[in-house]
Amino acid sequence: MRKQAFGRLGHGIFSSRGTRGGLALAGLLLLGGASHAWAAPEAPAAAASELVVQVTELEKLVKQHAVDKAVAALLEDARQATKLHKACGETVELKRRCLDVHETVLKSVKEDGERIAVFDQLVATGDPAAGKLLRPYLRQPNVKEADRLLLAAIKAAGPLACTETAEPLLLIFEKSKEMEAATTSLEALGRFRQVKNRREKILETIAKNVQKNMPGSRVGPRGGGTGGVGDPVPDSSTATPNPNGSDPAARWAALAPVLPKALNELTGRSIATTEAWLHTVRQVEKTSDLFVP
Repeated sequence: MRKQAFGRLGHGIFSSRGTRGGLALAGLLLLGGASHAWAAPEAPAAAASELVVQVTELEKLVKQHAVDKAVAALLEDARQATKLHKACGETVELKRRCLDVHETVLKSVKEDGERIAVFDQLVATGDPAAGKLLRPYLRQPNVKEADRLLLAAIKAAGPLACTETAEPLLLIFEKSKEMEAATTSLEALGRFRQVKNRREKILETIAKNVQKNMPGSRVGPRGGGTGGVGDPVPDSSTATPNPNGSDPAARWAALAPVLPKALNELTGRSIATTEAWLHTVRQVEKTSDLFVP
């Protein structure tokens, strides 16, 4: 009996005689759906709020760990800062605060290995803004020596290419007589394609520096050729690097094999040899023409 009544009721709701009831029910369903849809945006807001809480808590922890000189805890803080940085998405302010945690850790640890571990965390963020934290470590007081901290900083500066590290890397590239530092700087500078306010100077500086160390080369004005004097130009693909960088020939031998890949990456071109690259640079009227859009 109840089943029959329910059937008649259900039929009435969706029949012509039950139009008002059907409309009412549909309205309630729509209101319910609208209410549910309206509530959906609260989830991202809640997640963002939770991130703020986590970053704030991490900031408190890293300050205490710095006071306590708790190295293991500080390195864990750096790892957590990287994870939170990735979770922040496009929230610039929170990402900056995460990088501030990295900076606190860098200033608090003392050993090269500990700082290098933080460099690795900076690279893991993939954020060019992290590159500026490397600048204090891109210094070479003795141009004949390069310790592992300097080399690690140079390597990290490549994937974190930014305006602040372009000049220090160029200085190391030009002045260093320790060829691993010079070649590593060249490789790092090849990653600066997106740093558009520095990339033309980078290209010009690299080409000029390598050109003047090229055996058998006489540098003329832009647009002219190179006059052959002295020894024949060696094949850069088979040259053997000399780590002390004590003479132009040794510098050429170390840098020439690295240059094509670095400048191709910097410009978007595909030029096979150092000799061809130097010739190309000398032929163009404007350095900007060498960058593929």
